[in-house]
Amino acid sequence: MAFLRPEPMTQVTIEFPQSLLKQVTFAVARSADFQIEDMSSLNKRQGAEFAAEALSQSAGFSSLESEIRQLLDQIGLGTGVSNEAEDIQVTQVEQIAENTAGLRAEISQVLNAIQETEKHLVDLKQLQGLLTPFQGLDIAFESIRNRRYLFSVLGTMPADRLERFRESVARSPFVILELDKKAQRSSVLMLGPRSQSEYMLRVARSAYLDSVELPDDLKGTPAEILVSIRSETEDQQKKLTTLHQRLDDIRQRHGAQLQQVYWQVRLSRMLVEVITRYGKLKNDYLVVGWIPRSRQEAFGERLRAISPNVFVTFVPDTELGANESPPVKLNHQGPIASFQKLVTTYSVPGYNEIDPTVLMFITFPLLFGAMFGDVGQGALLALAGVFLHLNRGKALKRYQKMGAIIVLCGISAVVFGFLYGSIFGFEETIKPLWERPIDNITSILLVTFAAGAVLLSLANILSLINAAKQGRWGYFLFNGKGLAGLLLYWSFLGLIVGMAVPHLGLPTRLFTLTALITGTLVLFSGVLERLLERKRPLFESGLLIYIIQAFFEFFEVMIGFISNSLSYVRVGAFAVAHAGLSRVFMMLAEMVDPAAGAGYWIVIVIGNFFILGFEGMIVSIQTLRLEYYEFFSKFFRGGGRMFRPMRAMNTPKQGA
Repeated sequence: MAFLRPEPMTQVTIEFPQSLLKQVTFAVARSADFQIEDMSSLNKRQGAEFAAEALSQSAGFSSLESEIRQLLDQIGLGTGVSNEAEDIQVTQVEQIAENTAGLRAEISQVLNAIQETEKHLVDLKQLQGLLTPFQGLDIAFESIRNRRYLFSVLGTMPADRLERFRESVARSPFVILELDKKAQRSSVLMLGPRSQSEYMLRVARSAYLDSVELPDDLKGTPAEILVSIRSETEDQQKKLTTLHQRLDDIRQRHGAQLQQVYWQVRLSRMLVEVITRYGKLKNDYLVVGWIPRSRQEAFGERLRAISPNVFVTFVPDTELGANESPPVKLNHQGPIASFQKLVTTYSVPGYNEIDPTVLMFITFPLLFGAMFGDVGQGALLALAGVFLHLNRGKALKRYQKMGAIIVLCGISAVVFGFLYGSIFGFEETIKPLWERPIDNITSILLVTFAAGAVLLSLANILSLINAAKQGRWGYFLFNGKGLAGLLLYWSFLGLIVGMAVPHLGLPTRLFTLTALITGTLVLFSGVLERLLERKRPLFESGLLIYIIQAFFEFFEVMIGFISNSLSYVRVGAFAVAHAGLSRVFMMLAEMVDPAAGAGYWIVIVIGNFFILGFEGMIVSIQTLRLEYYEFFSKFFRGGGRMFRPMRAMNTPKQGA
């Protein structure tokens, strides 16, 4: 059962003098198996000043790290590979900033110049595009612009709207001249009194006239200005080439140095952040954290090798106080690790609690496949999962871990597809190994009800295991989710089956007696738990209040038995609905093309993709709901915290 619980943890306490601060911090930060706790609350007076200084340093390093990383990205280098050498120094942020100020300023200057030049080239290209339609116009712009009494609008509009535009403004004091016509668009100059400028612009927009906004300093005819623009564009291109050559030279001469500075700043920041969590005693530092039990000896030896003045104490989880809460380390590998994210989305398992990841790895694909049984659609789903899992593109990278889940669900759907005899919705192609859901609805619903009863019983047994591990023996014996609740549930199942199928000869009297006894225990579970655990008073709010509360809690337990069991019937209902939806598309295909031609197969393909997308999503949601609210809720309390080890010297390395 080791795979059902998190890895055992040990609490570590380290005490050392100030002279060993650097060595111990490096040893702590190097460990990928040590999680440090924040002990800064111990800091008083001198310790508070120490913590404030460390926080200030951390903020400075963080700002400088961000700036250098941005520069590296802009010059196309990346952060390179971290230097984990022992001689890395935690340098003052001011000193690093001062030593690199010239290089950072030079890179920033070149990058800014490149950005400005590229923007200027974009503006020139845009201006060239605006002027090209008017290059045949033999009018200098300065002759029609900035007149004291005359206002002009220059632009292009659809040629078929020009006459209508002229008619609409025939009685207005405007003159509309068609300067040129190309590709169904006319170049138009609109002239009128300056006092009517706003009205002219509104009229122009209503006529779909795209006005050309040109800089006021442009002089000469459009052809002359275009020649000038082409010349300036060539000059700017030469300037941009020179700037890129200069940037390449900086990259070659100083790139490695800048990467080294980046890692120096990054590691310094991380180490300072580690120090901010230390407790500062009078002359010593105190570090408290957690490490997996299997790694504690190697960790202790590494610390003690620094100096005899480093004192390391290990406290096993079995000797911790009731208020101590070790972090939870989940070590799932391969496809199982993909389901870990689904579990932690619900909640992180408590330290002394069963980890349901492996159980979800088994039950999730089974429930999905039972609701989505089809050989062809399941195979497509599995292929989509393989593509997602192997994908290395940025667009789908964040969903890569879901690939394994989709593959397993697809395989499960294929298996159930053979059981149901369905391939791409066709139910006559292969013979079912079991039976077709839509032809045997009652059998499917009864089987899924029975499967739900098994899963609910398993959940209740897991709840018993959790209660035993946590020493909650009153809960274990009497609670509705304990042994009494489990026996009560089984008794009701026995009574239901005995009455529904009398020829089985089940002992209904025994089930009735067991239900009465266990029901009474569940009804009075609150007082029985307090009695067993020697808690007083037995009735915290009085006998009458307790009886009322106990009745409603018992009623809730009984309703839970019924609703939870019936919830699993939806597995069979969705299996029937899946087959029914496939038949609907078959009927539509026959209506579109009874001869089974191209139209028939187009509808079949569309229908299968619709089922894959829409129904696949709904079935996924229903499966997750059954896992979370019907299965997990019976035994899984959660509320733990994930194990987050120090990785200052073990951060993921990034290539150039």
